[in-house]
Amino acid sequence: MYTHDQTMHKVQTGELWLTYLLYFLFFTIPVAVLLSLGKAIQYRYQLKQEDLPDAKELRMLTDHYEWLNRTALVALLLGMVAVGTAFYFVGYLFAVAALVWWVYRIGRGIMALLDYKSPPVAV
Repeated sequence: MYTHDQTMHKVQTGELWLTYLLYFLFFTIPVAVLLSLGKAIQYRYQLKQEDLPDAKELRMLTDHYEWLNRTALVALLLGMVAVGTAFYFVGYLFAVAALVWWVYRIGRGIMALLDYKSPPVAV
């Protein structure tokens, strides 16, 4: 039988895996962005409370959701530049850069999650 903390840990980690899956599937990106924004805010608020026994786990979850938010933001910006410069054929390079960025960030985040660590701090 699982304790309440173990059950919450499984639910929180499961939500994070679901978010990574939604990010990986391109057509569900809007849902994934809303989910990760909400979860990042929720966990950041919980971290501000004192005397949390699972603060390290919440910090790791918050880091992953913020990693996903930054991934989406940079990919969106690269995509906008790609669309804006597509007429000059430079946009195709930006589109490829956005796709490579997206795949790298999702892969790197999943690898960190498999090790149960926070993703790297760099953008």
